[in-house]
Amino acid sequence: MRAENSFGGGSEDSIKHTVKFTVKATETRADLEYKGLTDAQLTYFVTQAKTNLEVREPMKALGTNLVYNNIISPNETRNMLSMRWIF
Repeated sequence: MRAENSFGGGSEDSIKHTVKFTVKATETRADLEYKGLTDAQLTYFVTQAKTNLEVREPMKALGTNLVYNNIISPNETRNMLSMRWIF
């Protein structure tokens, strides 16, 4: 199952926002993705009862993305800040 909606971006100075929702039954997961002011993805893994929030901000001068992850599972909560190189 997949749904996508876009709004905004009608004029040159405005930001286009895109929201995608995907359910992957065979992988027992659901994804909610946002692109606009920033790039973000929320993933829920049903069998593990785990949620992963990832926010990516491009850093064009370095050719990387600054990535913040918040992972919540029954056993722990983890927050990570990292840099992801684009190859």
